[in-house]
Formats: sequence, C-alpha cells, structure tokens
Amino acid sequence: EGKFFWQMADNISLRSRLFVFTDYDYIQSDFENTLMFTINRFLTTQIYVHMRYDSSTKRLEDSDWHKFQLKEILSFGFTYKFTT
Repeated sequence: EGKFFWQMADNISLRSRLFVFTDYDYIQSDFENTLMFTINRFLTTQIYVHMRYDSSTKRLEDSDWHKFQLKEILSFGFTYKFTT
C-alpha cells in the first residue's frame, strides 16, 4: 500500500492511494484519487476517482475489460459552524 498527499495550493489538494494484493492465485489492486477544492469557508468540492483491477472476475461476453472497474464521484459540500 502506498499513500500520497500533495497540497498544490492553499485551497487545492490531492490525496492518492495505491493498494495491491496477491496470493499467487489472483491479483487485486485499488487506485484511489481525490482532488479537493476549498472554494470559501462554507463551500467545498471533491472529485473522487476509484479504479479497481481484479483478476478473479468471470469473463463477460463481448468485453475485454471485464477485470477493470471504474467509479467517479463529484461532490459539493456546505459547512457551517455554530459557536457560542
């Protein structure tokens, strides 16, 4: 497992993770990337991309990419703090 964090600017950061596992019979790997933007003190945005490879999945007809999976998420957040 390898992790990487990069603060590109005051309001932009990248978090990345690579995980690989094998038991000599099959291979499983995950590659996750999250790009985080802070717009102001109330609003944030994240772009999340997760790619997975699993060599033990069953073969699908008419598909050469049956071992790869990809998930993307775009999120917007609103934050407010209550203080006394």
